[in-house]
Amino acid sequence: MHPTASMLVKLGIAGIAAAMAALFVVEMIFAAQATGRPVNRVALLTSLGVTLWIGAAGYAADSGILLQFDLRPPPVAGLFAATIAMGIILGSSAAGDMLARGLPLWVLVLAQS
Repeated sequence: MHPTASMLVKLGIAGIAAAMAALFVVEMIFAAQATGRPVNRVALLTSLGVTLWIGAAGYAADSGILLQFDLRPPPVAGLFAATIAMGIILGSSAAGDMLARGLPLWVLVLAQS
């Protein structure tokens, strides 16, 4: 049996995820404004993508799939791989170019930290 995290830990992790998701949406909006892209469309697509990503990861975590460490490879490794792949895909896409051109470097570094 796996130990259960306290409510404070659960809410803290969810809060950090929500704050980072909101920060990403705000960064995309500012980058869209700076590069002359349609802000409403960027905001809508970014919000939709973030909601789907967090929803899928949250569902996988809540269902217990990610706790199956007896499987090889464990399913949590797939989530890690998908997260890395999404970072590479996003960074190589037009959205990544818009972020790089539309935001100062210090904002991108601050978001990473």
